[in-house]
Amino acid sequence: MFKIILIIFAAFVLLLSGVLVIVFYFWNSTTAEVNTNKPPEQISNVAKTTTPKPKGERDAKLQRETDALLPLFDRMRSVPIYLTNEPIQKGEEGKEGGVAYNVCERDNPTIYMKKAFYNKGNQKQITNILKHELTHAYFCRQGIQAGHDERFRKKFTEVGGFGN
Repeated sequence: MFKIILIIFAAFVLLLSGVLVIVFYFWNSTTAEVNTNKPPEQISNVAKTTTPKPKGERDAKLQRETDALLPLFDRMRSVPIYLTNEPIQKGEEGKEGGVAYNVCERDNPTIYMKKAFYNKGNQKQITNILKHELTHAYFCRQGIQAGHDERFRKKFTEVGGFGN
């Protein structure tokens, strides 16, 4: 009788262990999709983080310059652009170096440009930066976080962008 109880207990423990392994496997596979080899735009269950938007001001002339480039991007709708005095981080932590960046929230991009750059940069530089940020916005509107990958480079070159 003791052997039968021991066998039943062992079977119960094995069954319970199997159930726990299955539950853990399904739990892990649905909550840790980030650890797959999928490209970022195909990861479906990652919460999009929101970047706090800095203070900025609208400039009608800059918005017109930005909107004038939209036909290069398959007639993309207008992307709001703000001038900011806040530091734009790029590269090493704590080291300022960027002149513009794009915030993509829920496939709704916003561009920020350093006010000092806009006031002192030449038109060719400004236009190139706008093409760069609009390329990011183009992919954002498609729900793709392209970064500076091959896809980004191809589109950026296609619209006449150069450099970084």
